[in-house]
Amino acid sequence: MVMDKNGHIWIGTLNGLFVTRGSTIVPFTLPIPNDKVISTLYLHNNHLYVGTNEGITRIDINSYAATTLPLKDENGNTIHNYCMVVHVNGDKMLYYTGYNEASYYQYDLKTGKSTFLFNHSDGYRAIKTNTRGDVTKLWAIETTGLLEHDMVDRSVRTRYLFKGYGGQPILSIQEARLDATDTL
Repeated sequence: MVMDKNGHIWIGTLNGLFVTRGSTIVPFTLPIPNDKVISTLYLHNNHLYVGTNEGITRIDINSYAATTLPLKDENGNTIHNYCMVVHVNGDKMLYYTGYNEASYYQYDLKTGKSTFLFNHSDGYRAIKTNTRGDVTKLWAIETTGLLEHDMVDRSVRTRYLFKGYGGQPILSIQEARLDATDTL
């Protein structure tokens, strides 16, 4: 759920995208790739990005015009399953996961080109980045721990795993918060 600058609340559910109009909640009727909304991310440049089970849609909050982004993987294949919007760096790059949150990509908003960044077999449950300036650090939360990625050289810097003696997870992380001082 996210509120835009016009005061409308956008609600993503497994049954579609909804928006408030006055005191009423109504379905968003323009097409998005799939009714199963995985994530929503609002930017101050009048766009709402909606990640669904089959792609990402950009919605202009003033005109309600919806555009599905042509996301491609590293082999040029269309990504159309479980896309989660993670971060948008101004009008430059959109960062997202695809393939059931197991792969992480950046999408150039000007050229329309996707670039594969990371892959992790356990899948990402949530991903947090600093939101000021260029993204240089990415924290990925998986079910068994935390991964710190360096976005400059695309390496995994630190791995914090929470496993017992037999290698089984001893806890499951579903969400994390990144504060204003980049502390997770």
